[in-house]
Amino acid sequence: MSMRVTGVAVAAALSCASAANAAILYQNDFQSGVAGPAIAGTTTILPGSGGQLFLGPLAAGAASTLTVNALGASTVTLSFDLYTLHSLDGNGVHCCGPDFFKVTIGGVTVLNETFANDPSWLQSYGGPGATGGTGSDGSLTGSLGYQFFGPDHTYHLTFTGPVVGPNVVITFHGNSDQGWSDEGFGVDNIKVTGIAAGVPEPSTWAMMLIGFAGLGLMSQRRRRRLARA
Repeated sequence: MSMRVTGVAVAAALSCASAANAAILYQNDFQSGVAGPAIAGTTTILPGSGGQLFLGPLAAGAASTLTVNALGASTVTLSFDLYTLHSLDGNGVHCCGPDFFKVTIGGVTVLNETFANDPSWLQSYGGPGATGGTGSDGSLTGSLGYQFFGPDHTYHLTFTGPVVGPNVVITFHGNSDQGWSDEGFGVDNIKVTGIAAGVPEPSTWAMMLIGFAGLGLMSQRRRRRLARA
């Protein structure tokens, strides 16, 4: 019997592999009004004008640290919304700053970029020459109601980092050069997904299935040649 691997079979296998490969380890949108026991450091919950609650303020070096049980995972994927608020100065070439936001996963820095809200100021996030708000979700600009020196911006960010030991520690640093009354950051909609150790990534499954399909095709062609002989 020849082996045939169709596109539907590949897609189904990849879907199953992805489902088995990933598990949600932590999730919080802060709408409960509390940070929860997994978060230390800055644990205040701030409001947006539309009733959206978020973690902050992260300003003047303040940080929030999230500790997640990641036993059995080899890597984690972190996704969250970053809110840039008030008069963040970006690169600081116009007067003040620079104002950085930094994220570490297991001690490894995955983000350390400057952000500005005023569109006439420059920031490092988005590349050389990027202006305030570059890379943010335009449909959400100003949605939190923070208008001091430009509207607030929302960035949807995703990073992957290693797991060493049973827990993974994720830290959000608001490294602005002024306090919250003038500028700062907020974090929302945090989701941490773990990838189980020893389970092939979806891309690996894809290569394996393609290889099986090739072997099946070669076997089928060989039988046809023998039948014609």
